[in-house]
Amino acid sequence: MIKQIYKQKGWIATFAIVLQNRIEVKLTFDDRYNFYCPICGCNLKTHSYREINVRDLPILEREVLLYVDTMQGYCNKCKRFHTLRPDICHPTCGYTWRFMRLLSRHLIHAPARYLQDEYKVAYTTVLRLDKEVLKEDIPKPKNKDVESILIDEKYVGASNGFVTMVLNAKTGEPQELTRGRDGKCLDAFFKRFDEQEKQKIKYLGIDCSNAYRSAALLHLPHIHICYDAYHLVSNMNEVLDKIRRSIMKNAPYGLAQFLKGKRYVLLKGRENLPSDARQELRTLYTLNKVLYIAYLLKEQFRQVFQTCDENTATLRLIRWIKMCMKSKVEQLIHFAKGISSKFNEIINGIRYKINSAKIESANAMIKRIQSKACGIFDVEYLFLKLRQIYYLRLQKQTKMPMSYYQQI
Repeated sequence: MIKQIYKQKGWIATFAIVLQNRIEVKLTFDDRYNFYCPICGCNLKTHSYREINVRDLPILEREVLLYVDTMQGYCNKCKRFHTLRPDICHPTCGYTWRFMRLLSRHLIHAPARYLQDEYKVAYTTVLRLDKEVLKEDIPKPKNKDVESILIDEKYVGASNGFVTMVLNAKTGEPQELTRGRDGKCLDAFFKRFDEQEKQKIKYLGIDCSNAYRSAALLHLPHIHICYDAYHLVSNMNEVLDKIRRSIMKNAPYGLAQFLKGKRYVLLKGRENLPSDARQELRTLYTLNKVLYIAYLLKEQFRQVFQTCDENTATLRLIRWIKMCMKSKVEQLIHFAKGISSKFNEIINGIRYKINSAKIESANAMIKRIQSKACGIFDVEYLFLKLRQIYYLRLQKQTKMPMSYYQQI
């Protein structure tokens, strides 16, 4: 049975020792097999032999340790040395590929600390092995099918700070994850595309970041910039909150007591408010009309993005800007001027139906990945985990066979 389990091309299991807590297996060279150069196929001249220790899948709740003979050979044609080892052994990690893939599959659902206790492997080693598996098995992003992209920033911790994430807006496939949140961090991403592929990218969905906008227009002058409704409404909520705080500073005692604890009543959508909260808003009209007008304009601004018709949204936005300019509220006038300067980009988001739902979902996924891994400080590994989850979802939706994910 041992010979069948550990049967490898060029190696054979000669003996096994079963101990109380582990099983030791010896793999030696098969004399019937000749070793050749993996590059040119010529015979290798033996240079040296060495025995390595490799951990494999457990058997009967016992750890399995393989003692494997390896050979370093020299190819006269390539003028290079090659180290030959069984295909199941990773070149540097000291584990077999199947053991590493087992940990990688469990890490999709289980925390790294649990795997540390289950398999007696340090959780940092679990993460390192998972990264090696993903680098080997996860395909690289495709450039030819990208027609629209989403760009957003995410804070991932004190060690890495902010990272910039790029997604395919149509499929949700992660395309890039890099440190920083300025325009320069996108240069490497855009240089991956040739001129023909760049011409296919027509739409860019972002928040109101001028850095991303400038970087995109530098590499893709023809692209249509689309500002996302979610971030615009969030900015309007911040303006409303600033007005509320400024009023509370100089408000009389009765108004200050009434506004205390009313922040989320003002920021919530009117359709989500209970009846008692709506009654409080009617009372607000008699106590402070400025704040009540700001609340009504916030609701009017939300209605701009609740229609799929471009002409209706255009008329609503023009009317909203005019009402803000007539409100005589300094914060609203300043915000309306900014919206007016971005008018075309805002309407583009409605016209081309570009929103940030997929990239905000990816931001939430990053938080869950970091929680399961007990913290991730490697941006490259974080990007691989995002792509792994994307392919798992794709397999579930399309039921398409995939070489690596058939094992999961």
